[in-house]
Amino acid sequence: MSMSFKPKSRDDSEDASSTSAQSDNGEETNSDANDSDASIASDTSSVSAQSENGEESDDNDSHDSMASDKAVNVEEFDAKEEAASPKIPSTKSKKFIMRPLTDEELQEAASAIHGSGRLTKILVRQGNDSIQRGSMQSLRPKTCVNDEIVNYFLKNCLAKRDEKLCAEQPGRKPSHSFNSFFVQTMFDDKNDDPSLRNKYNYLSRWGKNVPGGDIFDLRYIVCPINLDNLHWTSAIIFMESKKIQYFDSIDRSKVEKLLGVSLKRYLKDERTKLEGLLQYLKDEHKAKNGKELDVSEWKLVPCTSDTPRQGNGKCWDVVYNLFI
Repeated sequence: MSMSFKPKSRDDSEDASSTSAQSDNGEETNSDANDSDASIASDTSSVSAQSENGEESDDNDSHDSMASDKAVNVEEFDAKEEAASPKIPSTKSKKFIMRPLTDEELQEAASAIHGSGRLTKILVRQGNDSIQRGSMQSLRPKTCVNDEIVNYFLKNCLAKRDEKLCAEQPGRKPSHSFNSFFVQTMFDDKNDDPSLRNKYNYLSRWGKNVPGGDIFDLRYIVCPINLDNLHWTSAIIFMESKKIQYFDSIDRSKVEKLLGVSLKRYLKDERTKLEGLLQYLKDEHKAKNGKELDVSEWKLVPCTSDTPRQGNGKCWDVVYNLFI
């Protein structure tokens, strides 16, 4: 399938990689995602929520603290989708990708997600990164997870877990996760003019912020993809095995019904993303080493049939993609 590439430097576009979550007093917080290993889950410690002046505060509507090592349970998510009133799920007899939350942590999470209060109030902060109440509400059933949640998870959960694994395993290469704005910016996915979308543009500065400053010394590169705030997918670049694979949890037979786009167009866009990421590697290699990347050994792998599927079009399924 052909694709029109228009490589050009967009040094200023890296600024989009650091999305600024505004606190109540106008302070910007950086949500740029760091390195991540797509094959592992987070096991970071709980993070205390901070008020606008940096001190812990009480909130009658919602607990101002959350655990950053969230449990991911497919059956519980499915149950919540059907429940008229959200309930705290039982952790008994369940298979978890991550450790089960304690009852106290479950109550904290439920309060943060379903509690009332100012949408701009910061409920959790770690370093320069934070999550507002409005973003936490995007974790409600039948609601699309927003970028702030995804990018915080990548940077403060998966990335830290990867750092721990590299420290424990000498010789293990680090991984990196670009935040959700990497692919959006590369393909102008947020352009108001639909005819200008899906036009590849080389992002020359993004690769400088990966561990070690060289993407070719990484293990994995995770690229989360937000499709028009309707659905999340991801592409993972396996640097050592030289393949770029697409992960998507939506049932192909339900694409048109759930997302309002033809399957032919949907699959074409998927291929465009894979080809664009390969072009990015070629451009990055040329800029880094002054010579062309040999792509003869590289494979582009569309979403495979064994990828876990979901039953609806909402994008809380991002969790599936990040753990494959």
